[in-house]
Amino acid sequence: MMASSDLVLGYDFDKWHGYGYKDVISIDASRNKNSHCLCVGKSGSGKSYYTLLLCARISNLVCDDSSLPLVYFADFKRDSTYSFMSDCPRYFSYYDTMDALRTVYEIMHQRQSGDSSLRPITLFIDEYTAFISALEIKDKKQAEMAKKMIAETLMLGRSLSVRLVLTSQTAYAENFPKGARLNIGVIVILGDYQTDINYEMLLPKKYIDQIGERQFGLGEGVVMLNDSKMRYIKVPRISNEEKMKQACIDALTRE
Repeated sequence: MMASSDLVLGYDFDKWHGYGYKDVISIDASRNKNSHCLCVGKSGSGKSYYTLLLCARISNLVCDDSSLPLVYFADFKRDSTYSFMSDCPRYFSYYDTMDALRTVYEIMHQRQSGDSSLRPITLFIDEYTAFISALEIKDKKQAEMAKKMIAETLMLGRSLSVRLVLTSQTAYAENFPKGARLNIGVIVILGDYQTDINYEMLLPKKYIDQIGERQFGLGEGVVMLNDSKMRYIKVPRISNEEKMKQACIDALTRE
């Protein structure tokens, strides 16, 4: 039986294609569990749709107390996929992404300093690598500050009910200073592994060899769970996309 704190990531790829069986891949997203997420994939891999799906599912999690989570969504490239959220109070775009990061970072430090509130908070940063690259061109000090805040949130956020979900076309190590990438509990790579360098950057060679003859299409790839086990993942299309979008809006507007 699924717990109210279980975050469904997708379905087992092999069982889906081999038997038409929906075997859920999920993680425990309750406090003190490492549910920071990194989702990477080239354009056309299904990454943006998957980001929405994660947002909708996180919006309905009940972890540690009865409070529904608050979501902050930073859409650096102002992707049309997310335009329906643009009027929500916790939606940020372009360079306002830095404001979203700073806001969540300050909440985390207030909690560390004694604020007893542990209502779950998730910050999505879409196109994280593009955001850091643009900051480095505009203001190198700001870029270094952003990476520092990301690293610290990945390190401390778990026990303070603050989660990061970072999405990007690539996941260069230099954008995660001081080994911060090691503090990410869930890594999802979507798309064809033969043409995507993310597999080489994020997976040990023994796992790449295990992929074998599998061909990943839209919304398919691999997931690493807490750096210990790799599974092949299938992201399904949701029949009621309006309901999915409404769940995202609720998460970005609820008090």
